[in-house]
Amino acid sequence: MMNITNLADVVENSKSAIFQVHGPHGRESALGFGEDIILTTAHAISKETTFSTLDGEKIDVEPIGIDPRLDLAVYRTSTPHGKTLAIAKTPRVGEVIITIGADKKQGARISWGLVSSVGNHWLTPKGAKVEQWIDVDATLPWGSSGGALLNTNGELIGLNTHGIIKGGATLPVETLTKAVEQMKKSGSVLPGWLGVKVHQTELPKSLQKDLKQEKGMLLLSVWGAAKSAGLR
Repeated sequence: MMNITNLADVVENSKSAIFQVHGPHGRESALGFGEDIILTTAHAISKETTFSTLDGEKIDVEPIGIDPRLDLAVYRTSTPHGKTLAIAKTPRVGEVIITIGADKKQGARISWGLVSSVGNHWLTPKGAKVEQWIDVDATLPWGSSGGALLNTNGELIGLNTHGIIKGGATLPVETLTKAVEQMKKSGSVLPGWLGVKVHQTELPKSLQKDLKQEKGMLLLSVWGAAKSAGLR
């Protein structure tokens, strides 16, 4: 029989890294990510948004950057906060996980379940790359968007959000780390781009035989990085 008696201890030891976000959609969650960084969801943010501990103590923050494509907002805080969560290894299918976020009143709110599947990178509907697909059968309770996905050792797997796809998704630690690094440098996550407009077209029969393919791409226009690199 699976032993889950330590889940309450995991929550107790981890909840100091979870914060309340008071924003346009009511009370949601935020995650301490390192000593002075706090992450939350972009859809939870407005000019009037404030942050507090689970006990209701206000936290001073300053914005670093926001990426609506990832539904991620990054803040720096000068207020000392609780423990920094250790980083988990890649989750395995069948592994027990815990979601932890802020309750709609005060304190932590959790759910638990299993990792249903783990896949390769995927793109959000707005085109942002997420390094790994992590599907869990746990529900994200009200207000848990911006909270953490943990394993039973209390190690951080990723940040949960309802703002990308229906039913919720998890931004894994690798995606969070890259986004934070870019936002610290530029204030945003810059997508890669080439600078071409193309149209798929059927190749002439003579080329199909030589190239061993039936279709190719017709360049309609070139600009930016592609033009600078000499593409015509």
